[in-house]
Amino acid sequence: MNELAEQVTAMVAEAVEVSAAGLSPASRLLEDLGMDGDDAVEFFQAFEARFSPDLAPLYRNWSRHFGPEGLGFSDIRANWAVVGALGVFVAAGAGLLPVWSAGPGVVGLVGGCVFGSAQGRKHRPHLAITIGDLVAAAESGRWPLAYSRPVAGG
Repeated sequence: MNELAEQVTAMVAEAVEVSAAGLSPASRLLEDLGMDGDDAVEFFQAFEARFSPDLAPLYRNWSRHFGPEGLGFSDIRANWAVVGALGVFVAAGAGLLPVWSAGPGVVGLVGGCVFGSAQGRKHRPHLAITIGDLVAAAESGRWPLAYSRPVAGG
């Protein structure tokens, strides 16, 4: 591994809090190392500042690689389940509903959170980014992945 590859690998290792010795050029940021959401945004900002590659193609295609931070509520039904469950808690706490109604509220809240977070990531197609891709970007000064068509809506 050359010096630049070692620097990139060390930066990734520090970002995901693992030993660089366990990483390889084939290590995938999302699938193998769990880098997603805000963590990925912060990493690529630091990567761009340190190595100065042109990451515009990556940023235009960001949703092909990474998801949002947090639970990723992508289904309106999950959002309404959470809002409804919170409403039941408030109403029960204010004495407007019997205390036993909080039980179904818990079920709605948990179900909404589980359903909402699973929906956002379960079927989301993505393209892997490897440490080797990062090394190529640092070496060439440009993003190495080519995209066949632009992402619809962003």
